[in-house]
Amino acid sequence: MKFRKMWPVLGALCVAIFADANTQQQYGSHSSSDSMMHAEGSQSDRHGMYERGTYREITPVAGPRVAHGADIFACADFIWWNAVQQEPGYATAGTFKLNTDDPSDPSRVYGLQGRGVRRYVAHDWAPGFKVGLGLNLCHDGWDLGARYIWLRPSNTGKTVFPTSDKPKQPGVVTSEWNLDFNVIDLGLGRNFYLSQYLTMRPFTGFKGTWHKQVFKTKTNLKGREAQSAKSTYFASYPDTGSDNPSFREEMRTWGIGVRGGSDFAWHLSKEWSLYSCLAMTAMWTEYDRVEQTDVVNPKNVDALGRHYLIKNILEAEIGGRWEAWFSDDNYHLALQVGWEEQVWSNWIDRVDDGWADLTLHGLTLKLRFDF
Repeated sequence: MKFRKMWPVLGALCVAIFADANTQQQYGSHSSSDSMMHAEGSQSDRHGMYERGTYREITPVAGPRVAHGADIFACADFIWWNAVQQEPGYATAGTFKLNTDDPSDPSRVYGLQGRGVRRYVAHDWAPGFKVGLGLNLCHDGWDLGARYIWLRPSNTGKTVFPTSDKPKQPGVVTSEWNLDFNVIDLGLGRNFYLSQYLTMRPFTGFKGTWHKQVFKTKTNLKGREAQSAKSTYFASYPDTGSDNPSFREEMRTWGIGVRGGSDFAWHLSKEWSLYSCLAMTAMWTEYDRVEQTDVVNPKNVDALGRHYLIKNILEAEIGGRWEAWFSDDNYHLALQVGWEEQVWSNWIDRVDDGWADLTLHGLTLKLRFDF
């Protein structure tokens, strides 16, 4: 009897619950459809008035760009660099003395008296240049450019040491290292603002190069004197069997690889800024010719066959920049002075001494003109 009295109450409660759920569902469907219609309408409105660089521009383009020009820029650099080959040295300085005064003694050899000093070729500075041409693209502020680097360093060294049996005719060892350095860089980048006064330009592209280097060493000693002194003072002399330890070593190589990095600029004002650059390259390299030739007897040649390797190249630069716009912003001119360094890891292949690094560093003066 008591349950019969509760049935109407339970029925009224169930009707109220289902009615509320149905109302919420209808309201939610209407609100969602309204929001969807509103979103579609706003999206269609945006699509109709959308312009690239207005709504979706996350990192504003930093240029530099001229107002009404061809969007072309040209660059010319003067470089004053020091090129250094990591090499074992060509001679050891010190006083050399025969172990016996008997010229007929077959064991008669030169020996180094006291502590000697390893001699290397001088690290002379050499002038060079860079030239480049680029285009500012209309797509998202991208820029495309290419440049060529030319450098011809030449380093020499000379060591004079006394001998006990001929004090008036000292031994002389001379060495010379020459490098033909050619590089072409091709890159695609975009310069944009990270903050109000800080810009960044990531880039990617290719680096190509072709090199020729010649390392020559010779001495005035001949015959027994030369043969006995080979292992003592003439550190870089290959064992070719010649009576006059003078040789010529040549390496020719070329390569192409993927290059990437980024430029940064800290703007102190509209005209002045500090800049830096970092780049890395993985270079596919072919070594066409690596050989040592006896100068006295050219038939005595020790050579390595053609081989291919991947080499790493690191580039870094830092400096200051001044720039200005002229003629109602139709032209742009920039001047910058910086210090640049490059490390070509294990780039040089020597027949007897294995791999060696090639490093370059020095002053770079750059002029850029946009029109």
